[in-house]
Amino acid sequence: MGMKVRAAGYSDVDRIADLGDEFWGQTVYAKQGAVYHGEQARKFLYQIINNGIVLVAEDDDGVQGFILLAIVPIPWCLDALTATELAYYVTPEKRKGGAGIRLLREAENVAKDRGIKYISMAHVNSVDPATPESVYTRLGYSKTETFFSKDLK
Repeated sequence: MGMKVRAAGYSDVDRIADLGDEFWGQTVYAKQGAVYHGEQARKFLYQIINNGIVLVAEDDDGVQGFILLAIVPIPWCLDALTATELAYYVTPEKRKGGAGIRLLREAENVAKDRGIKYISMAHVNSVDPATPESVYTRLGYSKTETFFSKDLK
C-alpha cells in the first residue's frame, strides 16, 4: 500500500506520542532544556482526538506522520471557527514522498466538512527552517501572523 491519510483513533496514541517525542527533540524548546512528558502527551492526545482534528499518514511500515488541529472560534468573530495547528510532523525519511502535503490537504477537507472557515499553520523555526514556508505558500497559504517566543527561565 502507498501512503494513506486517515483519522487517528485511540489505537494511534502511542505511535503519535512516540513521533511527538522525535519531533520534540528537534525543537528549540528541547534544546533549551524543556523535557518531553510522554504520559502527559498521551492524555492530551486522547482529548484532542475527541475535540479537534487528528490525522495520521501511514504506509506498510505504520504511522509515519500526524497533524493535530485545535478547533476554536476567532476571539473577535465567534461565529467563525478556525482550525489551529498544534503539531504537524512527518518522519524525515517520508517527507519527500508527499505525506506532509497529503496530511495537510486532508486536514483542510475535514475542516471544511466541519464548517471551519480558516486553518492556521505554525512552524517551529528550529525544525527544517526553509521548507514549510515554501510548501505553505505553494498550497495557497499566506502569512497572517508571526509568533515570537521568549524563554522565561
